Amino acid sequence: MDCQDYITEPAQRKKGQHLQREERGAIQHLKRQGYSNRAIAREIGCLPSTVASELRRGTPPRKSNQGRKPGYSARRGEAVYKANRKLSRRCHRIGRCARFLRWVARQFKEHKWSLDACVGYVRLHRLFPADEMVCTRTLYHEVWAGNLYLQFAIIY
Repeated sequence: MDCQDYITEPAQRKKGQHLQREERGAIQHLKRQGYSNRAIAREIGCLPSTVASELRRGTPPRKSNQGRKPGYSARRGEAVYKANRKLSRRCHRIGRCARFLRWVARQFKEHKWSLDACVGYVRLHRLFPADEMVCTRTLYHEVWAGNLYLQFAIIY
């Protein structure tokens, strides 16, 4: 009796996807068995250069010429991958605009100005350099995201 509901074949990797934890574990296992990078890539379904990059990422640097050569670790590869991903994101520009944000908050609270009016006034009178301020859209995005909630009253 055949059961049509069960999948017995592993899912195919989509082109351009990052390696998953299971694939890193497979690389570690296959490399310890002596497979080449091309054979590992065929098994996993990715490019050999992806396997080479992952092996480079997950192998600790050799400290001396004595002793055994350090091997690939899937855990180390995952940790280095996550650290690199964290560093790859662009920093919020709003972090460099503290003086401008304090001024906007003061105008918003004391004079009941809108965020758009504050930015327009600053640009018109050139109170801050362009690299020390952000646009109206960024201000509203930060307020809606809750990042500027402490500085501003609730905006509706």
